[in-house]
Amino acid sequence: MNNSPFENLTKKDLIASFKIWLMMELTGFVIFPVLRLIQNLEKLQNWFLISLPLGIGGMLLIAASSQFISTVSERHANRTDKGLSILVGQVGGWVGSAGIMFPLIVVVSQFLTEVSSQVGKVK
Repeated sequence: MNNSPFENLTKKDLIASFKIWLMMELTGFVIFPVLRLIQNLEKLQNWFLISLPLGIGGMLLIAASSQFISTVSERHANRTDKGLSILVGQVGGWVGSAGIMFPLIVVVSQFLTEVSSQVGKVK
């Protein structure tokens, strides 16, 4: 089997996105609640269940878009119309990034909501 540099890049992107997603999960659903920065744990359980398919899908989408962009670049090296295909691949990568960043986005928004409600009580 021929391992091209692009296949290695796709594997690296998959592993890197998995590590990032795992850190987001740990930060959002372990560290924030342990430090009592998040009080509403019932909502957190629901967000955790939602974040699992989004994170896994995001990782796969990042790896697939990386493979897609490398394939387009390799096959259409001399074509001028490959820009749209590369843009589609980049959009896929950004959507995948949103999927793996979902846990942190949700937890930070929950944290800011709780902080603003506490500030409202102080006034």
